[in-house]
Amino acid sequence: MRVGTLELTLLRMFRRDAYPKLTIIICLNRLFCSQFKSNSQIAQLTSDYTENDLMTKKSFDLSHLNKGIRWLADGGLNLFAALDCSKLPTAVTTIMHSSNILLTDYKRLVLTGHGGKWLWSQLQKTDMSIADPVDTYSLDLTRQFIDEYLDGADSLIIYPTDNLVPLGQLGELAGWSHPSPLGQGINAEFGVWFAYRTAFLTTADLPAITNPATDSPCASCADKPCLPACPAGATEENGRFLIQRCSQFRLQPDSPCADRCLARVACPVAPEHHYTLPQIQYHYGASLDILKTYYS
Repeated sequence: MRVGTLELTLLRMFRRDAYPKLTIIICLNRLFCSQFKSNSQIAQLTSDYTENDLMTKKSFDLSHLNKGIRWLADGGLNLFAALDCSKLPTAVTTIMHSSNILLTDYKRLVLTGHGGKWLWSQLQKTDMSIADPVDTYSLDLTRQFIDEYLDGADSLIIYPTDNLVPLGQLGELAGWSHPSPLGQGINAEFGVWFAYRTAFLTTADLPAITNPATDSPCASCADKPCLPACPAGATEENGRFLIQRCSQFRLQPDSPCADRCLARVACPVAPEHHYTLPQIQYHYGASLDILKTYYS
């Protein structure tokens, strides 16, 4: 993967923790998702995972796992996947090895995420004035899940941390994501209104959990209103996203893209899961801050 000047600067800022991870993750996710033709990260959560769906092993308490997955969903992390560490492709393991992540020490890589508005509504019950409130809340839920539903199995949280994790590729492997003209992933249920929240490695012998294959919503979208909706001309139908053009346009005085992505808002898929305006403005406001820092 070739990385440009802006990408390298964001990575350095991310690794040395010079800025809140939330603001940098916003930009890094868009950058790497564009490279991999997919986004972070999203699966629809079924109400229950059956024995056939999960190919579960008799040694694992499936009912206890189902209870934990539902508990995460109730808290806002309504996306869940577990990947077999031994079957991850080289493209993924190479990136993770660059952060000295030893996959051979663990059985599963677990992804959690959210789709739609539910996580945001849950966050309003917490102190949003703290640093990185979204990360803090998501990590708290994840740690409780490990302790209570994986019986405290030896686990290593790898996202959000200083580790470089290819969320876009992992999302594709989980069956969460398809390429879109926005350079980020799109999900059959949630459209573009989703995000990866945590990722961890675990020794817990839980079954591999991935979403069944689905058709990309973009394949049946003839008009693709997202393309003309981008005033910067940063979106392309082939999935390439022109990050420099987007960034420079957002930084213009009175830019209509300062606190939202008009192309993303124009996507007609899954309007019922469209983020609320305060939710959109929160995340795009954070990403704008880092762009101002970079270009100052």
